[in-house]
Amino acid sequence: MQNTVETLSQQAVKAALSKEWYKAIGLNEEILKEDPQNISALNRLGRAYAEIGDTASARKYFKATLRLDPINLTAQKNLTELGKFHKDIEETGLPAQAGLPAQASFVIEPATTLKVKIKFQKNFSSKDFYAGFTFNVSLDKNRQLVLKQNETLVALVDKNSAQTLTPLLSDTWKGKATLLSGKGKSGTVLLKSPTPIFKDKKQEIRPYTKHEHLEEIEMEIPEEE
Repeated sequence: MQNTVETLSQQAVKAALSKEWYKAIGLNEEILKEDPQNISALNRLGRAYAEIGDTASARKYFKATLRLDPINLTAQKNLTELGKFHKDIEETGLPAQAGLPAQASFVIEPATTLKVKIKFQKNFSSKDFYAGFTFNVSLDKNRQLVLKQNETLVALVDKNSAQTLTPLLSDTWKGKATLLSGKGKSGTVLLKSPTPIFKDKKQEIRPYTKHEHLEEIEMEIPEEE
């Protein structure tokens, strides 16, 4: 059984790194058939379900992790983030969306995710979008950090956040931003980078402890050697 679990775990890690979340779900469920108390697989399932927008299932697996390991920092952190996400939706009254888009992500990853404020532009406001909506993010020719829907400019990262972020970014940098909450012309998004650039925030949001093996943690985003 051990060899089977190890092989499936390696495949689950690769699936998560490739953002093949449905494949990751299947692989981790196979692990649990062999080893129902596999904490790493439970955490990975929580992460994968969060990524496809099924936050109810995500909470289910993070809670299952905590029943087996009450001090598991990964599960604790992500349950907190999912709770904040739902609280933001309830408080701001953003339009609800049944079945959030597959690319939506509400879980903070070390050094690649940052919560920032945005200002909607022209005729756009927070009411035009739902919590979980994902924008494309890049730098324009003036090195302003812009959010777009397809090719249409929708919002800018606010000046205070932009002053900190833009020095970290190359002219060709591109990322994603998931809408968490908003009111009128203002909003809050999770800004996600394909590479770990927010190193100054890493300790603050690090969801695992130093003694854990990266390939065994829920996030399954191990740093390359």
